[in-house]
Order: sequence, then structure tokens, then C-alpha cells
Amino acid sequence: MSLSKCRIRGWLVVTLILAAAACGGSSSTPSAPADDPPAPPPEDPIGAPAKLVFTVQPGAATAGEGINTQVAIQDAAGKTVTNATSAVTVVIGANPGSAVLAGTNTVSPVNGVAHFESLSLDKAATGYTLVASSDPLVGTTSGAFTITPAAAARLAFAQQPASEIAGEPMGVVVDVQDAFGNKVSSASNPITVTIETNPSGATLFGQKVIDASAGSGTFSNLNIEKAAEGYSIVASSPALISATTQSFTVAPGPVTSIWMNPGAAVLKWPHPDSLKQFTATPKDAFENVVQVAVVWSSGNPGIALVSSTGLVQKSVEIGRTTITASAGGIVASAPVIMICVPPRCSGSVVTLTDPTTVRVGEPITPPVEAYSCAHDRVQLFLGANPNNATLSGNPDLLLGDCERPTWADLRMDKPGMYTLVAFYQYPSGGWWGKTTDYFAVTE
Repeated sequence: MSLSKCRIRGWLVVTLILAAAACGGSSSTPSAPADDPPAPPPEDPIGAPAKLVFTVQPGAATAGEGINTQVAIQDAAGKTVTNATSAVTVVIGANPGSAVLAGTNTVSPVNGVAHFESLSLDKAATGYTLVASSDPLVGTTSGAFTITPAAAARLAFAQQPASEIAGEPMGVVVDVQDAFGNKVSSASNPITVTIETNPSGATLFGQKVIDASAGSGTFSNLNIEKAAEGYSIVASSPALISATTQSFTVAPGPVTSIWMNPGAAVLKWPHPDSLKQFTATPKDAFENVVQVAVVWSSGNPGIALVSSTGLVQKSVEIGRTTITASAGGIVASAPVIMICVPPRCSGSVVTLTDPTTVRVGEPITPPVEAYSCAHDRVQLFLGANPNNATLSGNPDLLLGDCERPTWADLRMDKPGMYTLVAFYQYPSGGWWGKTTDYFAVTE
């Protein structure tokens, strides 16, 4: 075949193939394979450790119980560096409750994440944060979280006595707390207060049992009436640990009375009994001794003089006067007579029987008896009075000629050793006096 015929034939074959393709026909010539889907772009490589991030923030927790949190080691782009091995440490950042962080606070990461599962804080408060660090990485601070009190476990004095006044209310507040000293505001436990250390054998007065409100028991009317140093009060409640106050003092209140001893006296001249030492003891409303200055005076310095220490002595006249003691705005007095005795003057014309059997609160038996053969008015007083007792009964008697009247209902209110003093006032106005022997008053 000639070359020109071959060229024509090849041209026809190509033309037919192209025509078949244009008409959707098939050809025995195989088609080219379809393209594969495009491959995804390659991921950016994880960079070097650069910073820390809290991937699990610490949440609200109970005091003393676990705070779960996680910190990841990331590169600058924020990707966790799974092969990082640097240990991570967390500490308290904001610390509104002055808490202590307990538990393991330095751990090694696993797959780039440090898991903290045993952390705890002991003080309840709102606004805590944790700070994570791992040198030389950039540290991080957690979000704020809250610690709430644990279960009620003990009592504590939020307000306790310090220097108190006898009989006046003491401000005492007792809190219900958890084991870490946090006030449990939901608690309503009953709280009882009693005296723990009691140097004077005193009684605690006021409402001593109350239910806590909002976690506190406020005792507003507690008081102790006996003055002393070294008291303490204990607070208790079922199933809770008790609490005891620090030692405190109860001081006397203001002066309301003055105890004078003796309560009356007969001074004799010329005689060694022309001197008599008086004492004055200021006391408050609860019989506590008040340490204040005492000022002494005599109602009639011409009859008796009194020193600044209470020593009474004869002056120049015979008769009756009053010795006065003043302290704290209160005044007390004791009658005194100055009499003349033999050999300068004649003897007494009145006799007085001594008390014998005396019991507290019961009539003195046999009754004290006076005797004279003159018309005398007799007054009876408590003389030596070491225990601040009171003599009750009709104090006055009128003696007729050679009569023996008695004081039939004399009573003493405190045990001790005492004397009675009788003043005799003659119709002429003169005075005579007599003092009994010491007698015992028993319970």
C-alpha cells in the first residue's frame, strides 16, 4: 500500500473515534482512570511546651474534702504537649479565708495533663483561686471557687467573759463549728453553759440552755454574783466537742452597804476600855467586799474621837454619840456611849443576863433579861459582829422599879461569836451601858 493510502486510512480511524466519542458511543480503546480525592493537608506539628492551662477548673467544695482539678501543658498554639514530663505545682492564689492547702500539690503529667485529686482547703470562704506553675513555662490562675463548712463537730466561744461585774450580765456567744473551725450557719444545736472553774462556789444565773440560731448561741443574761478571780465557763452540746472559756475575773459591784464591827460599843473612863477599834467593810449588793477608801467621823468629837483608821477613844465629855464610816457614797454608823466608872463614879444599877443557847434563826433561850430598881430605858444592840450578822427583835425595854423584863424574841441570822451591848438611858438623861460576854450562834 502506498504511503498516501496509509495516511488516508489513519485519518479515517481517528475521525471515527472522535465521532463516536462525540455521539456517546464506545470504542474499544480503554478510557483513562478517574482522579483520586485530594489528600487532607498535613497537620501542623505540636510545638514545644510553653504554658499551663486549667482544663478542669476547681469547683465548689467542702472544707477538708477533695478539690479535683487538672492542668495541661500546652504549646504556644494551645495544643496539649502529650509527651511533656515537667512536674506541675499548684498553690493558693486568692486566699480570702486564710486557708491552708492540703494534699499533693506537685504531680507529673500523664499525656501532658497533671491530675490533682487530693487537694483540700480548711477554711470556708468565697473567692479562692489556685495558681499553677512549672518552670520555665508560663503559669496560670484558676477561676474563683467557694469552700463551704463541713458537718458540725465542735463548739467555740465567739465572745467570752473577760473582766465582769458581780450580778451584771455577761456577753457570751458560742458558735457551732466544723472540725476546721468554720462556723456552721445552718446549725441549730442546743447549747448548755455551766461554770467549769469555780473559785468561790458561785452559782451561774440566767438562761443557761438555748438553741443555736444561724450557727450561734447568744447568752445575754448570764451573771455571777460572787466576786473572785479564776472563773471559767464550759459550753456543751450532745455529739459536739465542748469548749471552755479563758480564765476571767468577777469584780465587786458598787458599794450598797457598809458592815461595821462592832455594831455598838460602851467606852469606860477611867478604864482600859476607853479605846475601841472599829472596822468598816464596804460591800456590794451581793455581799462582796469592795476595796474603796473609808472616811471616819464622830457625831460628837467632845464625847469620842475617831482616827483615820477607825480607832475610837474618849474625848472630854460623858454621853452618847455616833461613829460614822463613809465609802462609795454610802454611810453607816454605830452608836457609842462614854460612861464614867468607879472609882470616879458609882457602879451600874442595871444588870444584864448573858445569852446561852443560840441557834441561827431561832429565839435566844433563855431570853436575855435586864434588871434594875430604877426607871431606866434600855436599848439593845449587836456588839462584836465578826460575820456581819443581824440582830432582830424588839430592841427597847422600859425597866420599872426592880422589874426583870426580857427580850423574848431576839434572833441571830448568822453563826459566829458575838456580844450584845445594852445602853441605859436614865430619866434624867444620863447614860449607862453594859456588854455581855461572847456567846456562840450555831447552825
